[in-house]
Amino acid sequence: DRVAHSKGPPELRATQIEALNALASPESLLKRIHYCRVHNCAELVAIITTLDEVVSTYTRVKLVVVDSVAFHFRQDFADMRERARLLSNVAQGLNTAAAKLGLAVVATNQMTTKVQQNAQGLGTTRSARANGFSDGKASESYLAPALGESWSHAVTSRVIVERGDRTFVPKEKRRRAAPAGA
Repeated sequence: DRVAHSKGPPELRATQIEALNALASPESLLKRIHYCRVHNCAELVAIITTLDEVVSTYTRVKLVVVDSVAFHFRQDFADMRERARLLSNVAQGLNTAAAKLGLAVVATNQMTTKVQQNAQGLGTTRSARANGFSDGKASESYLAPALGESWSHAVTSRVIVERGDRTFVPKEKRRRAAPAGA
């Protein structure tokens, strides 16, 4: 299928249609993707550290996707300070690569459900009773980033996406200024 129409100013439509038609086939898209599977945290740190070499080899790289940063940091860490240090190095490496190499970087995090029970025993909320908490203590659950607040401070833009009826819709968008020197 070819693209026959496009939105936008008339002077850009022909250019947009031409660009979209060049990308229309799955084969042409896949030819432009370089995939690197990372098995553990050490490999993730290593590939981020060598991104400048990868970009010098493949000069047309404009986008780096890390899916998911959280996967390698949610387990296998007895020392939480070491985990925090490595996570900070990953964030700094991705921010540096974006600024120095002119790359767009997308790093996904996972969400987790946190359950908080009110120890003051102020009564049971309707949702707590529905979920089996009938001991008189209020309970709440909420979604939180799996990597915690430290990761949320490392990114310049955040989009939370929720699953709707057969679609994924942005729930929250937040943008902050890029760190100095990045």
